[in-house]
Amino acid sequence: MHLLVLRIVLLLLFTSAAPLLWAQQPKYILQPRELRAALRQQYTQSATRMELGFKQNTVPTLSRYQADLTFQYGLSRRITLYLGLGLLEASATNRQVGAESGNQLSSGDQTVNIADQVLGASLLLVGTKTIQFSSFLRVGLPTGNTKRSSGLFTGDGEWDQAFGLQFIRSSVSQRFVLGLEAGYRNRSSGFASDFQYEAFAAAALGKRVWVQFKHSGNQTLYNTPYYRPDGSLIGGPIGLYANNVSFYTAEPSVNVKLGERWGLAGGFAYIITGENVYKALTPFVAVHWGISATTR
Repeated sequence: MHLLVLRIVLLLLFTSAAPLLWAQQPKYILQPRELRAALRQQYTQSATRMELGFKQNTVPTLSRYQADLTFQYGLSRRITLYLGLGLLEASATNRQVGAESGNQLSSGDQTVNIADQVLGASLLLVGTKTIQFSSFLRVGLPTGNTKRSSGLFTGDGEWDQAFGLQFIRSSVSQRFVLGLEAGYRNRSSGFASDFQYEAFAAAALGKRVWVQFKHSGNQTLYNTPYYRPDGSLIGGPIGLYANNVSFYTAEPSVNVKLGERWGLAGGFAYIITGENVYKALTPFVAVHWGISATTR
């Protein structure tokens, strides 16, 4: 089985007829045998937490580094496969000391672990030269850490399922793109199910640069505190254990073509408002790579 997977990867790397032109046009559905990969790294640091009712509180500083590797592969004209690998998540909270007493209120905590992994596929429902309308299904693999008493989890500890719809509208010249994805994520072992969406606009500046602005949101649909058999808590209304999370973000970015198959992207995500989230500016960089089996 491992040899078969290795042969498929080598075939994709060395037998494609033409390179993929980077910076790339954003897509949910790829051409047959088209492969895209992206390694993204981001860092967050914040001491401002937005609690229920969108109230802001000062809390011990949270620092978090994340590295993710994603793949898209056009299996056929109508089906695109997706793989998201949570390679690393490192989080830490500062020690908290009383300003007047000098007593330690909390010792802080840190965790370094892989995150959850995601498998999925998109199915093209309607496709023209300028329109893609598709559905998607994704399954989360519970490989992250959910055992920290401080709540510094790197996963949700269950096989969650997400499904929804995707829409792409591009100009005739293919130099301007609008996109929308919206879906429902089902979770049943303590964390709440939620509704998620993202909308973006992207434009090509010359042959080497794409600029993009993305807006995304998350809204928990219910919230029920959940106790594991050992008595530990997942969920609840407030604090690091909370799972009734809502947030709305803005994310501008620039994607630059560096070579025939390589590109580099950079930008930042900013949480405009939310509940049970840290309000922070999160810069990120991503290295992109891609090949196509069709001549462009």
